[in-house]
Amino acid sequence: SVWSVAVLVAASSRVGVVHAPNDDAPLWDYLLLVARWAPSVCLEETQTACTIPANATNFNLHGLWPNKFDRNDPQFCNNNDPFQPSDIQSILPSLLEEWTSFYGQTSFDFYSHEWIKHGTCAVVGNVTSLIHDQLSYFQTAMELRRRVDAEATLASVGIVPSDSITYQVAAITNAMTQSLGVRPIVLCAKAGSRLVLDS
Repeated sequence: SVWSVAVLVAASSRVGVVHAPNDDAPLWDYLLLVARWAPSVCLEETQTACTIPANATNFNLHGLWPNKFDRNDPQFCNNNDPFQPSDIQSILPSLLEEWTSFYGQTSFDFYSHEWIKHGTCAVVGNVTSLIHDQLSYFQTAMELRRRVDAEATLASVGIVPSDSITYQVAAITNAMTQSLGVRPIVLCAKAGSRLVLDS
């Protein structure tokens, strides 16, 4: 079954991301936790080969992106810190379920892209910071996804995947806001003649 709208959840310090002390300030104002509704991903994608692995979680991570309030979001912050697959071996089984590549690239290619473009900017140098290296970046994203638990939150108010029921964006936004204490960004994606859950 598919959904009628998309949910993109903004994760701020109220959801669990702790800002660093002033002497080791991050390059970002907040982190955007981006999760995609896996059953709809391939419905909207027509230009690229798309496959949903059987073990993929329904709300599947797309990334944890550092953002600035002025929209001048940092990217590619440290070319001297390349992706190292060995650094995430201990969490790889969970990553393969919760942070899946749908477009034919290997998961390591996808993780490398997310790390280099976004993860290197999320890192705060202090090792006591929540995100201080590659492993903690991926662990933090998965922990936030689990805390948000959008599928359970929406189900608790009767919003469940359906091929025939359309939900109002306001109902989804209100349910997520009440649960998280922050207002999510709700997006829609077109799949043929209908709107489906995207991210």
